[in-house]
Amino acid sequence: MSSGAPSACSASGTPISRRTSLNPVELEERTIEQLPDRCENCGASLTKQEKQRILDEGASVALCTICAAEASPIPDEEAEGEEPAY
Repeated sequence: MSSGAPSACSASGTPISRRTSLNPVELEERTIEQLPDRCENCGASLTKQEKQRILDEGASVALCTICAAEASPIPDEEAEGEEPAY
């Protein structure tokens, strides 16, 4: 029998970490036949070269060349003289 609303803390008083979602982990290698035919961002048809790039890079999302380039981090050329922030 409980005496009230559930607490966000454990019996020792420390906060309980609650995950709301888990990312799937692929354990088996994918093949070109298993990849979607369209970009998961814009819906453009994926070419054989794009599918091969997805497999080679081990990308978790199937993106066309344009969407993949937009999603890639751009090197910060403006901060060349600055110390790296770690």
